Amino acid sequence: MEDRLIIEVLERLSRIEHRLNALEERLRSYEEMKTNFDKKRKELTPALVRVLSAINENQGIGYIKAIADRLDIPRNKVSEYLNRLADMGFLHKRVNPDPRIKARYIYEMRWEKIDEKLRELMEAVKDER
Repeated sequence: MEDRLIIEVLERLSRIEHRLNALEERLRSYEEMKTNFDKKRKELTPALVRVLSAINENQGIGYIKAIADRLDIPRNKVSEYLNRLADMGFLHKRVNPDPRIKARYIYEMRWEKIDEKLRELMEAVKDER
């Protein structure tokens, strides 16, 4: 009877240890993701923040010509900025499904990547224009 009880306790302990290891791994992954995000946010230049602000003003959706016209900068620069923001994870780049908009790609804000500090920066930039 005691041997069975000891075996059962050891099995439960083993399962708890397995779950704890899984949680620790998830925590490490989360901390690494957060560190990478903080690093990416530091790479944001004022020009990139202005582009994010312009997209934010358009309900989180933008395309090259509209942003170039709004910010009065060349389209090739806007394209570079949008692609950089997409690579950094702040925007989602997808093929434009709407034939009324003459743009190959549409860029959508990834709201989960925009924290409060970045929102404040975007608001401040908007007020400067």
